[in-house]
Amino acid sequence: MGNWGSLALLAGAHTLATISPGPNFLFVSSTAMHLFRRAGIAAGLGVAAGTITWSVLTLSVLLSLTQFEREVIGERERGKIPPHKACGRAGMTIPTEFATYLAAGGS
Repeated sequence: MGNWGSLALLAGAHTLATISPGPNFLFVSSTAMHLFRRAGIAAGLGVAAGTITWSVLTLSVLLSLTQFEREVIGERERGKIPPHKACGRAGMTIPTEFATYLAAGGS
């Protein structure tokens, strides 16, 4: 399956997930059917307020992480944070003797 086939499969799955009723829809519709219309509208507004609140919180966290990364990259480019000379796994520096041994063809 090529790129277009994968994209079509992903778009189809996204469409099915979008049109399927979720717990919010079931809550609002059951409240409106069992109680009265005003309660259904209030439930819908409550669900919308909760969704907007979580969206704003998520966006603000993502924007703050992005800003933090920009500041770190800027300080590294200005030379305030020196780059590591030789880094191994997990950012640990490799001892110079071992690096010389590896460069000489040691196994």
